[in-house]
Amino acid sequence: MDYSYYYNNARRRYYEACSEISNCQNRINELKKQRQQKINLINQLKIDIKNHEEALDGVTQIIKSEGDLNKKIADISNKTNQASINYCSMVSSSNVINKNLNEVYNNEMTNTKRILNNIFSNLKTKKVT
Repeated sequence: MDYSYYYNNARRRYYEACSEISNCQNRINELKKQRQQKINLINQLKIDIKNHEEALDGVTQIIKSEGDLNKKIADISNKTNQASINYCSMVSSSNVINKNLNEVYNNEMTNTKRILNNIFSNLKTKKVT
């Protein structure tokens, strides 16, 4: 009886099994590597979410302060009006041209208020987005 056929057949199956085990080990290592990459990605995304939430909270606080800012701008306007009245009453000379402070600073005040309103509008739009 010739056992070489059985030996060669068993040997081939053994090497195929060893090859399959090696392939499985390689796949396990590849999956472990992918798992670590996914964990790192998840951690980075969590950090990004936290940063975005903090930024959103900051934007929300800024938007809430819009009323205070408008009140302060109105206060500045009122104080400028009062200063203008005081200035006009102090300057009464024929040698000095009396200037209305409201006229002098009105353009600057209007531009500042317009820019601030645009900023708040953009922040509100971005917050909704």
